[in-house]
Amino acid sequence: MANLTALRELDLGNNMLRGHIPPFGDRPQLGRPYPLAYIDLSQNQLDGPIPPTLLAAFPNLQYVDLSYNQLSDSIPSPASTLHYLAWLHLSCNALTGKIPSLAKLPSLVQLGLSDNHLSDKIPLSIGLLSSLELLDLSNNNLEGAIPLDISNLPKLNSLYLYSNRLSGTFSESYLDNLSQLVYLDISDNLLTAKFSPTWIPRFSLEKLGLRSCNVEGGIPTFLITQYWVQDVDLSNCSLTGNIPQWIWGVNSLQNLNLSHNHFAGVLPHSLMGSRLGILDLHSNNLQGGIVKNLYG
Repeated sequence: MANLTALRELDLGNNMLRGHIPPFGDRPQLGRPYPLAYIDLSQNQLDGPIPPTLLAAFPNLQYVDLSYNQLSDSIPSPASTLHYLAWLHLSCNALTGKIPSLAKLPSLVQLGLSDNHLSDKIPLSIGLLSSLELLDLSNNNLEGAIPLDISNLPKLNSLYLYSNRLSGTFSESYLDNLSQLVYLDISDNLLTAKFSPTWIPRFSLEKLGLRSCNVEGGIPTFLITQYWVQDVDLSNCSLTGNIPQWIWGVNSLQNLNLSHNHFAGVLPHSLMGSRLGILDLHSNNLQGGIVKNLYG
């Protein structure tokens, strides 16, 4: 691989390749940079560490996908020459250690690091990735507070931080500047979610996941303003009292999970006009009769 000095695209994804990724890129010839811009080795059986040269020797890199392998060890620090890297997907491996500083990746649009064994805190440098649209750090061992710098990502469309050990309070302060957000899931952490009842977001969500977070103040009232929201998971959120009547008027909802809470009271007489396909209310303290008309 070290001799392929004219290679621009390398796609070996979805095969049955085994062994380590070769350290190609460690022998630049005549001082000229390699033109390699696209690397896809995803969905193989590759193991071992990611060669440091992979994120250092190719200044023209735009796309790197090493997901769905068995790669281990830590993520090497990106070189300061990766001005064009837009996609970095390392999900579904066995990577460990900290997330390295990402301040040297100004063009990054998608960062997928989910389903690894990454630990420590989310680096503050993520707040410098002004082009970022997707951030997926789910299913790791990350801890500490979510950095408020995430609010500095104006193009962020998808934020997945679920299934970590993150703690602290998550409020509208993280979301006030995010006008493009569509998917938000911070479920299964040690977080407290608290939103002002008068807050009106600038975005239009399709999915909200707060499962197993401590949600203060009841079901977030900003959902009234979300005309496209389809999937809301507020299960195991320590919610009490009656289920507010306004939630049945969010007509775009297709999947609503309020299970494993402490809701009391009765269900509405009818859900005519609702588009709900899945309504999960099990493990609460509800009483009375069953809804007579689910479909109108």
